[in-house]
Amino acid sequence: MISDIIMSNRPVFIVLLLIFGGTIAGSVTGAQTGYQTWSPVYLEKIAEYEGGTLYTAGEIPVVVLTGSFRQMGRQYGELLKPWLKSFHQKALFTYSQGEGGESWDQERSFAEENYNQYPDNIHSFFEGIAERSTIPLKDLILLDQYVVLSIPPEEGWCSQLAAWGDYTPSGSLVFGKNEDYYEYFKEFDDSIVVTVFRPDDGSIPVATIGNAGEISTMNALNQNGLVIAMNSAPSVYDSNIPRTDVIMPFMQFLLLLFDSPDMASFDQNIRQYSPAFPYILNMADMHEAVSYETSVNTTIRRVSEQGFIAGTNHFIDPSWKYDRKTDEILESIERYDNLIELGEEMKGKINPDMMMHMLDIRTEQGGVTNPDTIYQFIAEPANKTIWIKIPGYQDWTGINLTSLFGEYSSP
Repeated sequence: MISDIIMSNRPVFIVLLLIFGGTIAGSVTGAQTGYQTWSPVYLEKIAEYEGGTLYTAGEIPVVVLTGSFRQMGRQYGELLKPWLKSFHQKALFTYSQGEGGESWDQERSFAEENYNQYPDNIHSFFEGIAERSTIPLKDLILLDQYVVLSIPPEEGWCSQLAAWGDYTPSGSLVFGKNEDYYEYFKEFDDSIVVTVFRPDDGSIPVATIGNAGEISTMNALNQNGLVIAMNSAPSVYDSNIPRTDVIMPFMQFLLLLFDSPDMASFDQNIRQYSPAFPYILNMADMHEAVSYETSVNTTIRRVSEQGFIAGTNHFIDPSWKYDRKTDEILESIERYDNLIELGEEMKGKINPDMMMHMLDIRTEQGGVTNPDTIYQFIAEPANKTIWIKIPGYQDWTGINLTSLFGEYSSP
């Protein structure tokens, strides 16, 4: 494990964790559901570099970056160097759809066209990573877009849900997602990291989850309590070829969270964005959740007045006209129906612990977990807390982000 690399360089390495029943703990509320009571882990400080700090939550690195985007990139490249090297080697040369990495030369032009759409501050961030990680910028560009470069347009994965109001004991919102992808992505378990961005330009601090080198994000929470998770959408609405004349959605989501202090501003900002390919984005604040069902030309904001919303890989709003019995979305419909049934069954009891139980149920048993579930995450925006589980690698682990976000004030 990469943690062994760090431990071998430290005379004393003490990880203080709250452990219950032999598993790493997770929930800041400590609510009892009848399944497990969870509490947050104690983050162990591992290293500092030029204003950035590296912690660990069990085996999961948590890196906090501060300063300009170039400075944050240098901190990222130095502090996450072992994890970056691991993902770089495995993703581009050991495990990939193009065995041995021979296919990546064909992808570089596409990836660089996408990268050229990124704003200057993000270019500065990547240049900072390259300075300290010793990984060439051209390869960092591939790592950042690895998910986009790997996914075939006909595939769809991932499941997400949110509960609030009458569906939760306190009325406070709880948000969850299963991140599903190719099963070989489990080989990258040891490079999944939490990154906390604290730019000095007045941007809102943001925490993201992904493999080291994936600066773009599908799953994130900002300091103001806005949380997002993206699922792929079926290809029947648009061309199978993503556009390269606009910013890729994954990077756009990070930029939106930097600039959106509340749900209204996020909604206004995302409606001005013309995406490169279709997707389903669930987002929430402390009080409610919505689902953006987005094709290249149309965005429909789906809301729920019931205090529960779910999303898989097909559009739910009835205004979308397509055959809902096609083979491409049958499995997505099964997972969606499972989540709706679970929501009703657990109504009034869905706190973070209960949502962990719900997300852990396998699809064939009425849930959404399957062999392609790479990691899972839950967020409770009111407490600025996230929980992460990497099946087969690390059990549910809670991270309170309050102190990591620090103080924020707009310029």
